[in-house]
Amino acid sequence: MYEMTAAQNAAIPFFERLARWGISVMRWMQAAGGPEGASLARAVSAMGEPLAYLLVFCVVFWCVDERRGIRLAIATFAALALGSALKNAIRFPRPAMRESLIALTATRGSSLPSTRALSSAAFWPTLFARSSGCKGAEVETASRFSTALRALAVVLAVAMPLAVGISRVYLGANYPQDIVLGWALGAALFFGAGAAVPALLRAATGTARYQGLSRFFAASMRENGKSPRSIYLAAAAAFALAVNAATGGDGSLGGLAFGFFSGYILLTDRKAGDEGETRLFTAKEGNPALKAARCLVGFAVLATVLVAPAAFLPGAESPWYALARFARFGAAGFWIGWGAPRFFALTKLS
Repeated sequence: MYEMTAAQNAAIPFFERLARWGISVMRWMQAAGGPEGASLARAVSAMGEPLAYLLVFCVVFWCVDERRGIRLAIATFAALALGSALKNAIRFPRPAMRESLIALTATRGSSLPSTRALSSAAFWPTLFARSSGCKGAEVETASRFSTALRALAVVLAVAMPLAVGISRVYLGANYPQDIVLGWALGAALFFGAGAAVPALLRAATGTARYQGLSRFFAASMRENGKSPRSIYLAAAAAFALAVNAATGGDGSLGGLAFGFFSGYILLTDRKAGDEGETRLFTAKEGNPALKAARCLVGFAVLATVLVAPAAFLPGAESPWYALARFARFGAAGFWIGWGAPRFFALTKLS
């Protein structure tokens, strides 16, 4: 067998050598795992799909903790948008472009970074991150049972992104370097969102050192007899437009972001003269049967909103396709953030 000399190997560009090494890693993994390994890898890879994020996010927002749901939404939208923007800018070809038989799953677009690795490194740690601590008499009771749960949460927060990333290499969808870069960027988003989102929530509710911003909003409310929702809605629109631009004007992700955040802003809007924080809907309330009913109703309507309009809205060949897609996913997001919680409150499901 012909082997390259050290001089010949050094003459090959670095990224070319890296790509060849990545292909060799994929071959080794596929040979070791066989068909059963490919089936398992496809199942694990699905945990990095936007659909999986949407399903888990809805359960968290409707049944667990709506504020944790907000953190999940911001981290996930930012991760998917960042991954898409970098792919469009770098345009590094997929492994299948070099060796077609290496791909064990359908792929499209470019390879670097892996959006699934990036988004999973932002989504799953945010999901399993520990929420605010207990107070008073709850401390002693919680300390007896929470240590094991916290340990499990840490394991899952690390294991899920690792498993998703490894599955993408196994399936020949991404090079190892795509995965590593995705993990690094996702972790940065996780820690960034962990610091920024609580600060934004404290600013909105006027706690701790962020009371100055809260007083500004309160003064605006007193003077105009209105809430500062127009400011929040403008911020939601700017975020959604940034997401839409980063994803190449696809419309789905930006529409979902705008619909959800605008719905949540309207759901939690406080009128002038309101004291404290009164919530129409609280995800933590209700027994398991009520929460199961919320999910059943919520997902049924969500599926209808996403699927039914597609039959009569403009198709992909129409110049109005992106706008129609933005509107359809915007309606779905609005149902998640406003329609469903209001329906749950009105029907006593919360």
